[in-house]
Amino acid sequence: MNTTALRKGVLEKFAPRFAPHSVAIFVKGRSPLINLNVLGRLGLSADCREKWPDVMLYVPKKKQLYFIQVFGSCGLISLERRQELASLLSNSRIRCRYISVFRNLKTYSRHAQDIAWDTHVWLAEMPDHMIHHDGVRQLQPH
Repeated sequence: MNTTALRKGVLEKFAPRFAPHSVAIFVKGRSPLINLNVLGRLGLSADCREKWPDVMLYVPKKKQLYFIQVFGSCGLISLERRQELASLLSNSRIRCRYISVFRNLKTYSRHAQDIAWDTHVWLAEMPDHMIHHDGVRQLQPH
């Protein structure tokens, strides 16, 4: 499964389970999906696009933004990466969620020590489950 297939899995399997009623506002790819209208309302400038993760989902009713990185493309959500993403919305009331996406448990296990606390991991081979790295805000399937 390549990174394009993993991004598609995020939209088709992750979003309905863990980010219901979300809107895809950015999806990296050869022809990226970019919702400039919503991005502008959130205060995210297209000038910072090189800092964006693979996928960004937004749930308007909850004012919640999901920063989703696919391992093998942008890497994973390390402490430094989490801080960089958080700084994009430093003056906002938007609640941010940080998710690293892996193909399978084996790949995740090799890199688990590099993942920041208070983030989540989603494995494409087990789409109904999340791995939570400490913190108090857990995502639940809906």
